[in-house]
Amino acid sequence: MPKISICMNTARGDYPMMALKDVHMFEYFMSGLRAQTFTDFEVIICDVLFDERHDYFEKHPESFHVKHVPIKPNIWTPRGYTAISTTKNTCLLYAEGQIVVFTDDCSTFKEDHLKNILETLTPEIGVSNKILCYRGDNITYKDLRPSGDTYNVWGNVALYLKTFLDVNGYNEQFDGSKGLEDCDFSYRVHNSGIKWHLLDYPVLYQSHATNKNPFISLPNALGPRCCRLAEVVSQARKDPRANSVPLTDEELAVYTKCNENEEGHICEIMHSKCRWNIVATEEDKANVKLYQHPSLIFDLKEQRRNIYESILELERLIND
Repeated sequence: MPKISICMNTARGDYPMMALKDVHMFEYFMSGLRAQTFTDFEVIICDVLFDERHDYFEKHPESFHVKHVPIKPNIWTPRGYTAISTTKNTCLLYAEGQIVVFTDDCSTFKEDHLKNILETLTPEIGVSNKILCYRGDNITYKDLRPSGDTYNVWGNVALYLKTFLDVNGYNEQFDGSKGLEDCDFSYRVHNSGIKWHLLDYPVLYQSHATNKNPFISLPNALGPRCCRLAEVVSQARKDPRANSVPLTDEELAVYTKCNENEEGHICEIMHSKCRWNIVATEEDKANVKLYQHPSLIFDLKEQRRNIYESILELERLIND
């Protein structure tokens, strides 16, 4: 068994990086992993576009184990939503490491990234990283969050696999095009008693185009629009486990509040201008009922016991 499972989920095309148009996204990602000083790891990539490039790692093998897998059956991707939570939960189905490190596509790492995580992470302390965004060699965004202990992080999280399973993964009831699943996950982990620590160095990202395929252009606006919505629901429930209790009608109303208003409206939850500036389509409003679909209630630990049977059960629920 590897010590670490490095998880990356994606719905981007092969060459999305704006300043590195001839570099495959997977190659950019793998280059940082090949340089790691800590080497006891596996890599899991859940790929919405798996069917288009299922043989990539057969043609480009690595010295470490790579599990390149399709997204599990879900109600989101057939309707053009990216299903970020679902892709991340698919990674968790296949993870075998004691520790799980998540990152996003179009990212790479410094050579001591995994070593630094291991020096800080404990069963009681989760780890996250700042981000530094480039376009080629030019910095386009620098994360100015103070490092150290915090109650809320977003993305690039490292935790013991047990913790991911105890909170039942990422919330697929908080999924859709851009559900800000990291905020919801962060609050729930904190509610479970885990403290967060933000490391003082960044994960490196390349600026990427968002129009290479229909899954990444936000064709639909379904999904809560702000972190505050995640906090409202997480704090109201006081339950760190996702995907375990069906949404009530009252919670559904909180989730979809911003979708009911006009572009640039004053958010009734935030009491300020809605920063997402996205107008819900009629299709979005019709799809709101998907948040209460029975396939969104599951136990990741049980799904991991027999992934094949779990996939068949999801297909049955979705097709009924």
